[in-house]
Amino acid sequence: MQPTILIAISQHCYDAFLSKKYADCNGERYPKEGTIQGYVVERPNHNLSHILRKTICAPHVVSVFKLNGIITCSINNVTYYLKEELENLQVALLFSVVGRESEVSFKDDSVKYAQYRQRSADAYHNFIIANREKNPHYQKLIQTNKVDFYRLLIHKPQGSCILRRIFRICHSLDLMRCYTEPEYTENLKNIKTDLASGSGKEDQMAYWVDELRKYAIRCLAATGEQNLTLGNKRNPELFVSCSFNAKICLNALQQVSHPAIDTKKMIQGVSVQVLNADKATAAYEKGKVLYAGKDFPNAFKYFLIAAQANCTKAYYLIGQCYYNGQGIPLDYGKAVANLQIAASHGHPHALRLLGICLYHGQGCVKDLKASYQYLTSAAEKGSLEAKKELLELFKTIK
Repeated sequence: MQPTILIAISQHCYDAFLSKKYADCNGERYPKEGTIQGYVVERPNHNLSHILRKTICAPHVVSVFKLNGIITCSINNVTYYLKEELENLQVALLFSVVGRESEVSFKDDSVKYAQYRQRSADAYHNFIIANREKNPHYQKLIQTNKVDFYRLLIHKPQGSCILRRIFRICHSLDLMRCYTEPEYTENLKNIKTDLASGSGKEDQMAYWVDELRKYAIRCLAATGEQNLTLGNKRNPELFVSCSFNAKICLNALQQVSHPAIDTKKMIQGVSVQVLNADKATAAYEKGKVLYAGKDFPNAFKYFLIAAQANCTKAYYLIGQCYYNGQGIPLDYGKAVANLQIAASHGHPHALRLLGICLYHGQGCVKDLKASYQYLTSAAEKGSLEAKKELLELFKTIK
């Protein structure tokens, strides 16, 4: 799906639904008191960043099915190519939780949960109908009765249909925000079951599931969301920004390295084999040598290669390159997005540079309190530069 379309539809979902208070209860607003950057997130567990994270997972899940030999799906007894249905499925994912009126789960109240799903399905249907004259693609959805298929999929995603399985997987991948480690371990089994196809490639399933899992972790960190499974807390400012502005949220997610679903990747024009941690480390070390020799363009490419295999240290150096404009045009926003990923894993230098960005308002809203917290964390982890910079920040606070 084109970014402009993705931003427009997801922003509509926020403005029309996700920005509203729950009707069935007071909800769990964030923050519990006051505001952050003048905003309150009324539905923190099912917010704008949640639907965008699920939606951008879809192409990667489709890639796994393709590698597993599945390239078509059936809708109303008609066969279509999966790649042709990807955008339709993504629109359905964007509307998947807009009908909620509380945090009630299926286990809490199956009847009320079904009602929420029905409202989400109806909201999707109404959107397609309302925009059919503006978008010929939606007119075709109506003419082929696909709109009814996706409406039912949102309401009742159960079943063995490939599109239903992809829909469920995308939802399940984002559950680390609210699942404990034992709960998510069980959830991974469900993901593996939905991915399995009997094609004889089940031995590779664990690898694919782990790549998707690591991608989901990076997406949570990039949008400032908590990871209950790993015990990571929310980044308040980043979380709030990604909860009300689709453009900011998508920009953060676009900086996240993709899962290494296929073993051969093309990154910034460099063809590489991303197979395991050893190769990621080798790429990272090669990048460091090039960086030390001031060959910043090639160093940046190798850092990207390392990050593709989830090398946390590489995210810090990518952020630093963006921050200094080394080998890549200076971009504070992209610097912050990559630094946040490294900082979420406790990288001291990333914590320190992120604190500096917050202090000066570079690529983010200026926040001295948050800056102080990040610099303090960096200093506690041994960053001498952060200790020196804290002295200057103390003066500002005093």
